Amino acid sequence: MRKINERFAVICGNALKREFDHELGENHGSAGRNPERPRRPDLRRDPRDEDQDGISGERNRVWDPETQDMATGRFGWKAEEPTILAQAAAAFAGDLGVTTTLAPNDDCTEYQTACQEALSGGDPEFEDDLLTRIAVYSLAVAVPVRRGWEEENLLRGKWLFNDAGCTGCHTPSHTTGVEAPISEFEDLRIWPYTDLLLHDMGPDLADGRPSYAADGNEWRTPPLWGLGLVPDVNGHDNLLHDGRARGFAEAILWHGGEAEQSMLAFRAMEASDRDDLVAFLESL
Repeated sequence: MRKINERFAVICGNALKREFDHELGENHGSAGRNPERPRRPDLRRDPRDEDQDGISGERNRVWDPETQDMATGRFGWKAEEPTILAQAAAAFAGDLGVTTTLAPNDDCTEYQTACQEALSGGDPEFEDDLLTRIAVYSLAVAVPVRRGWEEENLLRGKWLFNDAGCTGCHTPSHTTGVEAPISEFEDLRIWPYTDLLLHDMGPDLADGRPSYAADGNEWRTPPLWGLGLVPDVNGHDNLLHDGRARGFAEAILWHGGEAEQSMLAFRAMEASDRDDLVAFLESL
């Protein structure tokens, strides 16, 4: 088990008064089939934990730069973006420093004078048509085909995943809405293993950084489909928001807060059962 520890060698003015966090880029594969507008019954909201199962998922309400109104957050580690288009614009601004109509301001802090004085690539620097193409590409990426789904150990791992209570947040399936961004993705049964809601994951995973309604302990349940291919695509198996977990087993063991009971159930399993559960996750 490892944890990311950051140290700043150069401090600019009062920069440390700002909030910092170490985050990996999210896996947005199959985003077009994510339930951007899922049918209402498919979202399991229980903010007051009225069923007393220890899980109290809640939506994040965020600003939609396209509609100029508040909307339900679906994308980002803390569900801080409402659509793939908004997510793409935020990534261009925050990760690359490239402005768009939806994110027209440079992502320079008041202490970064060189950034503020740099030449502009235009106003905006990235045209709307190109941003739309990026969003459509992200929406249209195919769902990875499951591997070995009929194998006995994977079926047992699937049962163990459910028995440990993991599906309380990692909801296996949803039905996409009738207003999907791409018409071919309307009214489809999908299996992303997420509820797209915010959950308190405990102090060990906390970053202390709020985002709209999400506090420092809360994270959106990440979809699990496609994560089994991370080692093939990225050349590593680093998981969780800051990449601290080396594979699924470590990722599970970092779960706390609302997911602590599921983590303890996993830790108490026989080694062969843990292997089967991890093999199931790797097949998604």
